[in-house]
This record gives sequence, structure tokens and C-alpha cells, in this order.
Amino acid sequence: MKTTKKVVVSNGFNRFHLMHAAAELDRLGELATCFTGFYPSPFWKTCLKASRLNQVARFSRLNDRGVSLRKGRMVAMPWIEALNAVGTSMGSEWLKTTARHAFARRAAKRLPRLGASIFHYRSGFGHHAVKMAKAHGMIALCDHSIAHPDMVEFLVNHQGRYPRSHEIPHLGPLWRDIASDVRQADATLVVSDFVRDTFIQRGYDPSRLHVIYLGVDDNFVTCLDDLIARGWPPPKTDDSLRLTFAGTISRRKGVPELAQALEGLSDLPWTLDLIGPVDDDISSDHASFLKDPRVRLKGVVSRHDLAKNLLAADVLLFPSLAEGSARVVFDALAAGCYVITTKNAGSIVQDKVHGALVAPGDVRAIQHALYAAAADEDRMVAIGEANARELRRDWRQSQYGGKLKVLYEELLSKAPIRPSQAPFSEPHPHARAFAPG
Repeated sequence: MKTTKKVVVSNGFNRFHLMHAAAELDRLGELATCFTGFYPSPFWKTCLKASRLNQVARFSRLNDRGVSLRKGRMVAMPWIEALNAVGTSMGSEWLKTTARHAFARRAAKRLPRLGASIFHYRSGFGHHAVKMAKAHGMIALCDHSIAHPDMVEFLVNHQGRYPRSHEIPHLGPLWRDIASDVRQADATLVVSDFVRDTFIQRGYDPSRLHVIYLGVDDNFVTCLDDLIARGWPPPKTDDSLRLTFAGTISRRKGVPELAQALEGLSDLPWTLDLIGPVDDDISSDHASFLKDPRVRLKGVVSRHDLAKNLLAADVLLFPSLAEGSARVVFDALAAGCYVITTKNAGSIVQDKVHGALVAPGDVRAIQHALYAAAADEDRMVAIGEANARELRRDWRQSQYGGKLKVLYEELLSKAPIRPSQAPFSEPHPHARAFAPG
């Protein structure tokens, strides 16, 4: 087995889990460079603190993107991410795709002089850079964090079920672009067995798929422990079931089913905190639910405020129809929550061990799971405490980094790295050993 040489990580935009992968690789001495969008430099952090904008949730979330990397390991592309943000606000898939390709082209220009053996890139952000990496003898490892591109919209439109043999999923331009980026990889890393299953369902070669679950990042655990040391949360003052949902408040996350389930619970006292931005169709289709006095719209919050909320919650209710492996589930488990979710959330949650697994799209199953949780509060609390212990012991950022290193060594052992002087248009010979199935 070969020893891993340097790795280039391409995180893309936003606070993606590859930032934590980069931090672990840097700690292990394996990181050559990390490409990302906006990154909070020391100057940015000073300006935020001086202006007190770090107390505003959206700016605080930008500040939270920082990870521990040695100087010179980060290449940030904030203006390209800004272009993507404009595309998002306009609902323009073309503009978002343009921004991703611009990111990839800039990364490609830097790759030849890095001398790395592995290019670990986020799906949708590889493109031109993948071709450059292969031409210079690197293994291209695509990191895909949600269901197969063919499947995402189908799962949402069919309440979480897989397509039947005669059903051909429709792909929008953005998903088609991401699918083409996944196909050109030597190997694909996914974040859960659920995602792996969706790839296999679409005919993908299982031998080219690898699964590593993410876990919880160290900064979040530190935040939880600091809050607990300061006496948070305060004692509970009523008998209502304290529920939290965190993420985009959308159809994909199962919010319509969540709303229907809670509206039908006439004999169970509950409160619900909804954390995250609200999609327009949810605002219009479920306006009465969102105005219910038991529902508190929190909007976008900082990681610190998310930690406070989860520590005070009894249950994370997350009936998603299509995920990869939702980070908020790991966060909630670490905070000691009982978790009600679906297999499509791609989490480590086991039914009756960490909480309850319900069938995606099943309103009655959500209700039964809530009744069961409320019926035995001592059991609910005990499960939450066990969840917190397990996450701190077995599902930490450092374990994720170690598993990544093992995967890199496995890939290198199958495809020896040799110096290449091939022109850009001709991939390195080892790339053909990983030709798509």
C-alpha cells in the first residue's frame, strides 16, 4: 500500500464539509491546497468584529466558515461565489453553472505546479480542473453529497420513492451539469449508504463508489460544551414537546408532511422552532401553519445559536425526502436530541436506537413517532444522552480525516502515480484504469 502524497481539495462555494476535510488533511500533513469561494481572512474577521456585524446571523455564518489551516494552504475565490449568489437570488441556473465552471477554470490553472497525487473535488466544481488533474498524473476523486443527480427532483416529486423501471427522471440544466462532472471522476465518494443506493439504482458501478459518513465538526462540539458549562439550557417550564427543524424550509426537506402531521395532533402539546430560510411555495401553501403561535420562525441563525436551540430541544424532526447525509442530524445527536427522520436523510440514525425512522412522505408515521416520544419522556431523554455520548466518541471530525487517508491510500494502491508530460488533452495513463462503468 502506498503512502498518501499531497492532496488538493476543491470545496466549491458555501460551508461545505470539504473544508473540514481540508483541515484534517492539513493536520495530517497531507494537504497541498484547498480551493474555496469566500473565506473569512483575519482582515475580514477584524472588520466584522469592529463593525459588530459578526452579531448579525448571515455575517456570523460567513465568519463560521473559518477552519484551522496553515498559511498558504487556502485559495479563496470570493468574487466567483458572489456571481453564484446573484444567480441564486435571480433563480438563474445558467448563471450558477457559469460560476461553477469559472471556479473550475481558475483551479485548473493552479493545479500543474502543486505536485499532488489526488484531486478531491466537490461535484459540480471539477470540470476543466479534473481534466487538468488527470493530465498531470492525479487521481480525480469526486465528492458527492446528495442523492444521485437523476434522483433528487424525482424523490421530491414522488414523496421519497425511487423511480420504477419505466420512469425516466427529468434533469434540469444544473443537475445535468453536475451529473457530467461526476461521470468524469476516477472514483466517487458519497456521504451515506442512502446516496450509494441511489447511484446503484441508476446503474453506477458499485466498485467505483466509496462511503464515508461525515460526523460532527470539532468547533460545534466545543460550542455545545461551552454552553453546557454555562448552565444552558434552562429548566423546562411546561409539558409540551419541544421540536426543532433546521435547514431550508422546503418540500425536499419534508416540511409539507411535517406541517400536516403537527396540524393533526390535537391532543399532544408541542412547540416547533423552524430554523432556516423559507421557500416561497412553503410560505404560500402553508401560511396558516407558519402563523400558528406554536411555530416560531427563527430564520437563518449562527452555528452558536443553532447549538443553543438544539440543546434546548427534545426532538429534531427532520422528515426529509432527499438528502446526502444532513449535517444537522449529526449536530442534533451531538446536542443530545432524540431524532425523528427518514432513511432518505442519509444519517446514522437507527430506529429505536437514536430515535425513530419513518417512511419518507408518511404523515401518520411522523405522528406515531411523536406520540411514542412523548409517551415515555424518560426513555426519550436517555436516548438523547446516549446519542451525545456516541457522537463525541465515534463521529468526530478527526475520525473522518483518518478514514479519508485510508481511502486515498487504497486509490493510490490501485493506480500507481507516474510523472506525466502528456499534453492537457491527453489524460494520464492511470486514469483509464478507473473508466466509468
